[in-house]
Formats: sequence, C-alpha cells, structure tokens
Amino acid sequence: QLADVISNWFVSILLLVCIGSYIVWQMLDPTRAFEVALAILVVSCPCALALATPAALTAGSQILVGLGLLTTRSGGLENLARVTDIVFDKTGTLTSGDLNIAHILDKNGLDIIDKNHIDQLINITYNLEKTSNHPIAKAFVKIYHAPSQEQVKLNPKISLHNIEHLLGLGVQAQSGVDTYQLGKLAWFDFKIHAHLLTDYPTISTWIALVKNGEIQALFGLTDQLRSDTRQTLNALKDKFKLHILSGDTPLALDYLLKQLEFNENDITVNSECLPEDKLKYVKALQENGRVVAMLGDGLNDAPVLAQADVSIAMNQGAQLAQTSADMILLADHLSPLLSGLETAKSTRRIIHQNLIWALVYNCIALPVAAMGFIVPWIAALGMSISSLIVIANTLRLRK
Repeated sequence: QLADVISNWFVSILLLVCIGSYIVWQMLDPTRAFEVALAILVVSCPCALALATPAALTAGSQILVGLGLLTTRSGGLENLARVTDIVFDKTGTLTSGDLNIAHILDKNGLDIIDKNHIDQLINITYNLEKTSNHPIAKAFVKIYHAPSQEQVKLNPKISLHNIEHLLGLGVQAQSGVDTYQLGKLAWFDFKIHAHLLTDYPTISTWIALVKNGEIQALFGLTDQLRSDTRQTLNALKDKFKLHILSGDTPLALDYLLKQLEFNENDITVNSECLPEDKLKYVKALQENGRVVAMLGDGLNDAPVLAQADVSIAMNQGAQLAQTSADMILLADHLSPLLSGLETAKSTRRIIHQNLIWALVYNCIALPVAAMGFIVPWIAALGMSISSLIVIANTLRLRK
C-alpha cells in the first residue's frame, strides 16, 4: 500500500516535471525540448518503485515456505515483521496434541480397575467423540486402534442422538432418557479437581464423564511438549513478550512452566480460558498498541486467530483454524516460527532499502535530466540499472 501511494504521487510529479521542462526548453532551445522531455520520461524509474515491495514479499514468502511456514493471506508477512507479542495456545501448539488416557478414576478419585466397567465407559466416550477432530477426542477414538490386547470391544447397543459440541467445554448427547456430558472440569461444579491435579501433576487435562448430572468417571490425559518448544521459546523470550492462553487448569500450567524451566517473568500464563476469554485478551493487547501474533490449532482458536494481527495455525489442527489464519505452520515443530520472524524483519528492511534507493535515484536523475545533461540512451541505461539494483538487493534475502 505504501508503494502504491508513493508510485501514484511519483507519476503525477513526473508528468508535471516533464511538461514543465518541455515548455521551458521550448523557450530556451526548441531543438532540444523533445529530447529533454523524452530523457526525463525514460530516466525516471517507476519500475524500481513498483518492484520494491512485491519482489521482496515474493522472495520472503518463498523463503518462508522453504522454512515450513506457508503464507495464505496478503499482509501476513508484513505484519509478522511488526510483531511485539506472541500468544500461544497450549494443547496441540506448544505440545504435540497427541493425548493419551493415563488414568481413569471414579467420582471419589480412585482408580477404576474393573475391565468391563472401563470398556463401558470408553464405549460411551468413543461414541460421544467419534465425530470430532479435537485432540482430546482423538485420545478416546484411537484406543480402538491400539494393540489387540488393549482394544475395547465396540458396544453396538449404545445409541446416542442429539450430539452437540459446545465450544471450549465439551460434548453432550442423549441416549434414551439419559443425558451424557463429556468435557473439561470447568464445565461442571466439581470440588475435587484441585486435589486430583495435586496428586497427578503430570496430567495435562482432566475430562469428566457425567450421566444425568452425576459424575461417572474422570479421565486423566497426558501430553508431551514438542521437541523444540523449550528451545524456541527461550530464543523468543528476549525479543518478544510471550503469552499462553489455555483452557487447562492453573496447576496443569504450573507443571508446563516447570517443564519449560520458565517463571512468570519469562511468559504470561492464563488458565481456564474459554474462546471468548482468549478473544478479549488479544483485543486488550491490541488496544494497548501491541502487535499480536497468535498460534493455535483447534476450533476454539478460530475467533482469536481471526482477531490477531497475524495468525498462525498448526498444520495438524482443525481446518477452520487454518481458514482463519494468515499462515500455516507446515512442520510438526515450532522452530520455523523463529526463522520466519527473522525473515519477515529482513524482508521489511529490504523493502525500505528498495524504496529509499528508488526515491534517491529519481530525486537525482530527474533534475539532471531536466537540465539537459542526460541523453535518452543514457537515460534508458540508468533506468534499467536502477531496476536491476532493486532486484539484486532483494536477492540478498536468500542469504
């Protein structure tokens, strides 16, 4: 947009200078009037101005793809260069999102060891979650693809209808006269979840199965940090303000910080966030003049991804999140983000250099041509060289 504004003004000024010079030279030396006017038109280089931005953005975007970061919307690369704050979702973003059921407890917090009872619970949760692509849902679905000795026999007698997915909470359905709900503890008024998290600090998420308002079981899910999460965040924390917005409980995020070896000065953490909470948080940052990059992977992240100045969706995440994002992280690790931020800043720097060079060249060349010191063939050479300099400077991005 900046290049367009400059180019429009430049062309208008160029035409005025050309006409004015022609009139002046008609009075001074009519035999040179046309030659001078032609030299002015030729020596001027709107091409360099026009190439300054798109050439750099094209080169920068190509580099990002090679790094594993695909730009899907115009403006994404330029906004990435202005980022001051980076906001992360937790599950599926900082972690792999490959959740596993580690513990199944009853309402008293005791392990359920009856295999038939466990099979019945898993069957209900499977039928509730089989239509969802959320990482939590996959933990219940993939048990049917486990080794044969661990598989749960599918119970065809369980028939669920009116299945409803509630954003940021869970899923509920009817089975005859019974109502089943499966979701995060924040959805229900349970008094024991803090005790559970204290006793099981490695659990990433607790999911409750409720039947007709009565708790049937608690599922403790574990997740693992991505291989380069700690390294990437360590590299980012000195240059950007980092934030985590997660639907998990405070103690689960405390455990995450211990894994990262971070403290509250390194990163701002917000727990038990609903989608609307994440949206308000990012809006508040923007109202304070911050430029926000948001990374997320789930359906819950789509609104906040759309709100962020530049949004990055994980490749393994929900399609709606990817549709709402300016960029997609193609790799299964976070390190392309670090390289992408550096590339974006380099691209912006090259754009500014190109624009400055094009303006300086024209500010020198136009007066010289108007005074009659440049003949048309030299003007053509100068214009070509100016454009080539812009391209050559842009190619430095590849280094």
